[in-house]
Amino acid sequence: MELIFTPSTARIVMDDSSDCVVAAIAQEEGITISGFSEEDIKTGQESDLDLMFILPYLKDGCEPLSNDLFLAPPAAKSHWINKERFFLDDNGILKSQPKTEGANTRLVVPASLRQTVMELCHELPSAGHQGVSRTMSKIKDKYHWYNMTKDINLFVLSCDTCNKNKKASRHSKCPLTKYHAGYPMERVHIDFMGPLPKTKQNNEHIFNDDRPIHQVDGMYTTTVTNG
Repeated sequence: MELIFTPSTARIVMDDSSDCVVAAIAQEEGITISGFSEEDIKTGQESDLDLMFILPYLKDGCEPLSNDLFLAPPAAKSHWINKERFFLDDNGILKSQPKTEGANTRLVVPASLRQTVMELCHELPSAGHQGVSRTMSKIKDKYHWYNMTKDINLFVLSCDTCNKNKKASRHSKCPLTKYHAGYPMERVHIDFMGPLPKTKQNNEHIFNDDRPIHQVDGMYTTTVTNG
C-alpha cells in the first residue's frame, strides 16, 4: 500500500495488492515526510525484541525454550501464545489476522516505526487531528502491535496541537474562587466518622473539628446528635 498525501485533495491512494506500507509521503507547503520501504519494515521487525519468538517460529519452525519464554518481555509472550494469528507474506513481512471474521490482515509494526505510524494517522492535514476513538480505529484497521491501545491513547492525549486548539471535554462543576482564611477560629469545619465498633463507654462515632490553623481535634461520641 502506498499512501500519498497532497495539499489540494488530501486523498489516500491505496494499492490493493498489499496492505503493508511501502511508502508514505506528505506534502504541505513544501514540507516532505518520507516513508519506509518493505525492506525497512522487514529490518525493523527482525530487530524488534517483541518479535523474538514469533519470527523464528514462522520462518524455521523454531520454538523457544521454556526458560527463555519465562524471562521474555510480555509482548513476546503474548505473540507466542497467539502464534496462530500471525503469518509471513510473500515478502517475508510479518502480519496478523484479527479474530473478527472477514477483517483485514494487519501489518505488525515494529517498535522503531510505531511513532511514525501514529503521526501519519493523526498529525497530517489529511488525518485532521481526530480524537482517540477515530485515530485508534484508523490505525487498528491496518496495523497491529502489542499494547497499541495504550500507546495510541497516550499519543493522542499528549498531542500538543490538540491540547492547544481543542476545547476541554470536561467542564468544572464549580468555578475556582479565592478563599481567605481570616483569623483563627473564624471558620470551623466539623464532620462525623462512624458508626465504628462500640467502646466500653458505648461510643461509636468520632467528632472531628478541623480548623484553618492546621489543628484537628477528635472526640468520641455515643450518637451523632449529642456531638
